[in-house]
Amino acid sequence: MEDVKQHTKSTFGNLAFKSGMLYLIAELITRGISFLATPFFTRLLTPVVFAEVRTFETWTYLLAPLLSVNVYLSLPRAKIDFNKDLKKYFSSIIFLQIVITCVIILVVLPFMHWISTILGFDEVLIYVMIIFCLGYSCIQTLQIYDRQILNYSRNFIMTILGSVPSTLISIVIVILFHNKIADDKMVNVRILSFFVPTAIIGVLVGIIILFKVKKFYERDYWKYALQYSAPIIITTISSQIFFQSGTLFVRYLSGIKESALIAIAITAGYIMDIFIHALDNAWKPWLFEKLNKKMYFDVKLMIRRLLILNIIFIIAMMMLGPELILILGGEKYFLAIELLPPILLSTFINFLMITYISFEQYEKNTVGSGKYCFYTILFCLICNYIGIQLFGYRCAAYIPIITYLFGSLLHIVDLHKRNYWSVLNIQFTVKYLVFITIIMVCSAYFYRLGLMVRSILVVVCILGILFMNYKDIIGLKEILKKGGKES
Repeated sequence: MEDVKQHTKSTFGNLAFKSGMLYLIAELITRGISFLATPFFTRLLTPVVFAEVRTFETWTYLLAPLLSVNVYLSLPRAKIDFNKDLKKYFSSIIFLQIVITCVIILVVLPFMHWISTILGFDEVLIYVMIIFCLGYSCIQTLQIYDRQILNYSRNFIMTILGSVPSTLISIVIVILFHNKIADDKMVNVRILSFFVPTAIIGVLVGIIILFKVKKFYERDYWKYALQYSAPIIITTISSQIFFQSGTLFVRYLSGIKESALIAIAITAGYIMDIFIHALDNAWKPWLFEKLNKKMYFDVKLMIRRLLILNIIFIIAMMMLGPELILILGGEKYFLAIELLPPILLSTFINFLMITYISFEQYEKNTVGSGKYCFYTILFCLICNYIGIQLFGYRCAAYIPIITYLFGSLLHIVDLHKRNYWSVLNIQFTVKYLVFITIIMVCSAYFYRLGLMVRSILVVVCILGILFMNYKDIIGLKEILKKGGKES
């Protein structure tokens, strides 16, 4: 009987790992296509159009958690509390999101002209924004559900459908119209061509799920989802504010051209931002399962490996920054090169913070997590407003660093009270945080060197990191083989 249990636990560990890795691969493919499309847009569109579209995207992803109340983020914890009825729970929160969206449309309808004026976009685009948020949330809900049941094949397909069609359609439309219409019309065309396809796919996914499962309303499920997820709205919005608010502040305090420089640097940094959030989503089911079984040693080792993986990617991108910016934007965005190193450093600290938040979500301390994120949002907004006016638009690249550090400290204090200190690898983290900071400070000197010299330095750094941490790296298979056994 013990062998059967051990086999079951081991099977779960391998399936969870496979599901997470395939999700990560799908995310990198889809986001990679969006990333590869950026050079087309920066060369075919004027900086004004590029900056305005990024502003619309920023507002959209800020509003998406608010419009859905983040209920899909309750699924990982609901798997533990409603394991046998998870499918019904999943269907009911899809319907809940549709109801919330309909209510929001009715509420904002009388104020649509006012909202349009404030945001600076046509009313039609505001409606597109709202419907896109619903479609985006439906896709997110299905993806998170599939990760809980380890349905990695459908999860892979939905990840691809979530962004690839819209990106390809947008590229074709921009190629057809980029030199035939004025900038203000081009902004509308670019936005509609990207956001409408995803909105349609997402809404259709939600409708299909509802009619397939046929579970629309359950009071206990809705209550659970709202109580768990509502405080996370601040947490999710904070992620967008920390990373994107600099673009908005620069847009309104310094100008459109400066915001285009920040936008292109953030686009390059967004590769790492996508990667760390994909990692967080991929390993969260595994993390919750391990924490539920109190297998803290396995969690500690996995965190170290994920940190090492992030460090390697960040160092490589930081050292190859000039080539990355030139590929994305061309010579007209050359000044953005100096903004990339601090943005990349901030993504490492961001990964630390979202890891700590995952622990708080497991503990159902979403209220406390939301409170800490609210304090961090205020800190971020104040720093942006004061810093950009005092030191110029370049300050927006450095503010995320101190913002994430401030937020991480708040979450660390909370987790220390919950006896997670030994799991968080604080000493290991601080050591490599100092190391990446030194590389960031020296980046201006490194950029004077040729590509070949910098590539050699990247290889040397990576080999050194792998050699110093080889025991952590080779232990991955051991954790998966053990399945449920405490190390």
